[in-house]
Amino acid sequence: MLRVCNVPYKEIFTDNPLILLDGVPVYNTDRLMAFRPLKIKALDVVARRYFLGYSLLPGIISFKTYKGDLAGF
Repeated sequence: MLRVCNVPYKEIFTDNPLILLDGVPVYNTDRLMAFRPLKIKALDVVARRYFLGYSLLPGIISFKTYKGDLAGF
């Protein structure tokens, strides 16, 4: 389980953030943590509430691979 710090309020969100791999949502964090780390090029974190349409997300964690093709995930 990954958690994100809510920077403006200096506290940790209790709900799970949206986790993306090359823009695709990932719901199985255990499988993502077992993914080979050398295939990850970048990691971006949105450390505050994020509104997406009518949805309120407690942060975003976005992993990017070198080729942007999910690298066999």
